[in-house]
Amino acid sequence: MTLRTKFYCEVAIKNAVVLILSLWLFAPWVIRSQRELPSQLQGPVLSMMGFLMAAAIIGAFELTYSRTDLSVWYQRYLAHITKFLLYLGVILLIMIAITAMGATPGYFNDPIAFASILVLAALILHDVWDAIRAFSGRDA
Repeated sequence: MTLRTKFYCEVAIKNAVVLILSLWLFAPWVIRSQRELPSQLQGPVLSMMGFLMAAAIIGAFELTYSRTDLSVWYQRYLAHITKFLLYLGVILLIMIAITAMGATPGYFNDPIAFASILVLAALILHDVWDAIRAFSGRDA
């Protein structure tokens, strides 16, 4: 198996694990924990969540595979693990925001959920694009 094929498989597996963990493990946990959040604390939680989300998304877009020596396994895996953790963080923060806003009486939640799906899709597509770009002009 070539390095390129192996790397693309690793990227696909990483993104699949992020989505699986998010849907089957984290979603029920976040929903349960947000039910216990008093309504007067939803504003501060959402504010803090916004700052963390901005930091995580900047980190996710700033980290690039093209600045990583992909032939060195530990550099490649450090990049994978870092992106994995950032993506999990972003998804958790989005889940917290959606459930916190959904618990607020009279608030219409669907546009926030739709925007969140677009952000997550952009993160995954950026990761795939970044992986393809990392091999541009290389023989692997």
